[in-house]
Amino acid sequence: MVDMPRLLSGDLFDAIEDRFRESGMVAIKLDEPVWCGSPLDLGQVRDLLLEGHASEDFQDEVWRKIVQRARGGDEQWKLAAIWLLLPALRKISRHYGGWGADSGDVASEAVTAFFEELQKVDAAQARIGASLWWAARRRAAQVRLQRSREVPSEELALNAARQELGDHEVRPLVEAVHEGVISISEAQLINKTRLEGERLGAIAESMGLRYQACHRRRARAEGRLVGYLRIQGDAEDSTPEKRGHMHPRPEGDAA
Repeated sequence: MVDMPRLLSGDLFDAIEDRFRESGMVAIKLDEPVWCGSPLDLGQVRDLLLEGHASEDFQDEVWRKIVQRARGGDEQWKLAAIWLLLPALRKISRHYGGWGADSGDVASEAVTAFFEELQKVDAAQARIGASLWWAARRRAAQVRLQRSREVPSEELALNAARQELGDHEVRPLVEAVHEGVISISEAQLINKTRLEGERLGAIAESMGLRYQACHRRRARAEGRLVGYLRIQGDAEDSTPEKRGHMHPRPEGDAA
């Protein structure tokens, strides 16, 4: 079992980001490698990695240092390791989430795979960062493939959601869940706080989340939901029936 850092509740990637920022490690400087003759702090290192300005040798030296320190038993350096790759892990999760695979499950499995690879990757090899990335990506792809084979189970879950949410006022939520736009738990969160009038703070507490984490989760889900509903609305407005209703022929025109 991977000894993952103790993370705060809420969205997994946001929790990692928050925990790392609160730890103060972003300002810790690496004695090696140096950039233009000066040591860099971890924030500067991640910027270089993201911008693609660092050479492969520089990247390997960074990852070699991080892996060695993470394996030394310091949880903070495990946290630093995943924080450096966090933007890439977010992209992986977005790519493989949905279509039957809950984005939270994908994120959790990708993070687990990262820590597993962190413990066994050869610190002397080249492209250490790529090995960590591929491990997370493979696991995310496996989760999506597995979930796609569980359509009957997913349909049962959707039926349960329909019973809880209802089929009238919240039909758009149910349809969005079916299309993989939002998860069942996100639909329930929106329904309880927006339609049933429950306080977000109370819901956050019942879910074991901090208020801000719960607020961010709902905001992201609502953003995806609004985009989905707009697309659906545009599609409906483009049908012949809608066009005929919106722009009726003047009387006397040929049918």
